[in-house]
Amino acid sequence: MFSKQNSWFYRKVLCLRAEASIAWSILLLPITTALFVLLSRVSIFHPIQCISDALALLTASSSVFSLVLLSGVVVMMGILNFESHTVVPSIPCTRIAQLGKVLNPRQSFHSLVHAGLGMLVSWCAAVTIGGRYSTLVSACTQSESLDTNQMCLNEYHLLLLLSGAFMGYSHSFLGVLQNMEYVSFPVIQQYKYLRFKGALRHVVKCSAKQSLCSLRNFLLIYYFLGHVPKAWISTVLNLQEDSSLHALDTLAGLLDLPLFYHLWISGTFLLLTWHVQVLLFRIYISEAYSFPVQSSFPEETEDCLPKVLTCKDLPILKFLALQDLSSLSQHSAVRRWEVFSLSQPGGHPHNWNAISKECLSLLSELTQSLVSHHDAVASNGRSRSSSAPTPSKGGSVPPPAGSEGKALSGSNLSYIPKYTHLRYISDVPSPMLWSSPTDPKLVASPVQKPTQQPPPPAAEKPSFLSQWVQNRKEQLPEATSQALFADSQAHIWALEGLSHLVKASYTEDKFGVMQTTLPSILSTMLSLLEAVERHFKLPHASSKPARHACSMVDPTYKTLRFALRAALKTAIYRIANTFGQHLNDVHLSADHRKRMQQFLEHRE
Repeated sequence: MFSKQNSWFYRKVLCLRAEASIAWSILLLPITTALFVLLSRVSIFHPIQCISDALALLTASSSVFSLVLLSGVVVMMGILNFESHTVVPSIPCTRIAQLGKVLNPRQSFHSLVHAGLGMLVSWCAAVTIGGRYSTLVSACTQSESLDTNQMCLNEYHLLLLLSGAFMGYSHSFLGVLQNMEYVSFPVIQQYKYLRFKGALRHVVKCSAKQSLCSLRNFLLIYYFLGHVPKAWISTVLNLQEDSSLHALDTLAGLLDLPLFYHLWISGTFLLLTWHVQVLLFRIYISEAYSFPVQSSFPEETEDCLPKVLTCKDLPILKFLALQDLSSLSQHSAVRRWEVFSLSQPGGHPHNWNAISKECLSLLSELTQSLVSHHDAVASNGRSRSSSAPTPSKGGSVPPPAGSEGKALSGSNLSYIPKYTHLRYISDVPSPMLWSSPTDPKLVASPVQKPTQQPPPPAAEKPSFLSQWVQNRKEQLPEATSQALFADSQAHIWALEGLSHLVKASYTEDKFGVMQTTLPSILSTMLSLLEAVERHFKLPHASSKPARHACSMVDPTYKTLRFALRAALKTAIYRIANTFGQHLNDVHLSADHRKRMQQFLEHRE
């Protein structure tokens, strides 16, 4: 799946980090299970009895078996998270693309796996709670039953299992819609324990709230369609329905507060177990990694930073390398010296050339993408305006280009050219607009009534299906803007790394290796700034999307364009403040020189 030079990082770094997150999730299972047992058997009037019962249940063989199953679920979730994680979110720009993303066969399989794992967790919760939830089959309580061996379906157990399956499927479905597999990198590096401790309260709150929302939707569906799984399971297992109990797909059956509480607490336990694993995985996988800048051994050259930056088949490796570049450019004078050093023998700045070339290539690619998108939007707007003429106030349609003079010269005012700075009062302009009422020519020669031309034939109305498909194919402006900047975290680190290295070169670059690339660096940054500013003039590009109050979704990618714009201006100012008026001697185009002067005068 990966090239030979990148497989070492996948095996020795990424896999070990994923395994560590799974191990810690399993170690935290007894704590979350104990809290679930305590809350499921809570009793305000008998607290001591409640605690003793919970302790006895935790040491029972059924609880140990449940912990083993839950550990297997955590391992499966860890594998799914590891296989589906991404540092560049997939953002569909049209509703058709969004529908295709949800109905993808691979995603459908993942959703079914999540549903099965959710049902397994709910079964463990049912066994832990015990009582009326313990088994799927129970003895019938009908006194009039002739067959004493006849067994009935325990709908309470079935409801708990189905709720777990529904929450598992919803977790996967909402995850793909909201890019839950996206992994962002913290701006400030912290110890893993502090990151986990700071986010734990948010995780618990989100799990409880999401469980409540999912339970509401599930009970609504079960109210209308609950008879379907009941009838199917009863037929397959040859079970009867106990008529002495209220059916749970009725209003009277669902208005059971203990039942609602146990369903909610079980769903919270399910989501909390999964969300803790997701949190630990994000913390471990986004931990900073330090790459060597250069090596004395040829076989280790592929593991060094200049080579790793060119990685194409493993995006997280490239992101970690750019993060390391940003870090060393700010905090490590020894590693900066290695970047500016010359090769021996030969005396060539291979490290600086490779690093600067890759960073400039990244920035240039983004500039080209923004320019292409802007041109496409402009051409799309022109084609729409030309293909859909706007009728005038009287219902006439503007003529094609070049027909204005002909229409006016022949005293036929059916077609009137549309000017944005004039506002017509009627179809026929009054001569009072051009001359005074005492003009003898106007009195002697009244204006003739214009001849009305028949309107053009109406265009054929598209069918409902074609109109529906066309509406779904139209691009979503906010999603398109987010997709353009989906990988801009890499560009932010490239800007930070380049600008800090250029700043440090003023005192640390003894060989002057940076001077030859300074014009390219400034030109690339100024071109990107121009493209970014043009993009922000488009509709919806300058408005920040709403944030979810409580969700495990990482919304960082939605505001990357704002972070990139700030980082870009900061990088240019950093260079301008370091070199000052010396930048006037750098070879730049006239437009770039004028823009650079504004940064030197702090007018940006």
